[in-house]
Amino acid sequence: MDKETSLITAQQFHTILSSVDNSQDAKENSAHLVLFVHRVEDYESGLYIFVRNQRDKELYWECGMIGQQLYLEATSLGLSGTGIGCFLDDTMHNLLGLKNNYFQTLYHFTVGRGYVDSRILTKPAYK
Repeated sequence: MDKETSLITAQQFHTILSSVDNSQDAKENSAHLVLFVHRVEDYESGLYIFVRNQRDKELYWECGMIGQQLYLEATSLGLSGTGIGCFLDDTMHNLLGLKNNYFQTLYHFTVGRGYVDSRILTKPAYK
């Protein structure tokens, strides 16, 4: 994400988290979020855990739905987002100090102000 522009406001950050917390149509939230927070107003950069319920079980479908909600909410606030999938499971588990699979990383996502990489070309669609 672009590190040269202004911070994400605390209100934008809370709006994004609120949309995820309330996005399951009254179904119990079972996936918790680990957040790398950087360049958010009123927050110290660091690692945060957003616990969404006390049952501690995580589901792939719910993570996908959360990802879609994060895309929509970030876009509606003029921000960008991207899902990273979960190709860094072992690295993330080591960072969090997890020693077994009681908790499992299922999905990674980043939100910020987009950066246009001039090395990437855009071509017209196929006819």
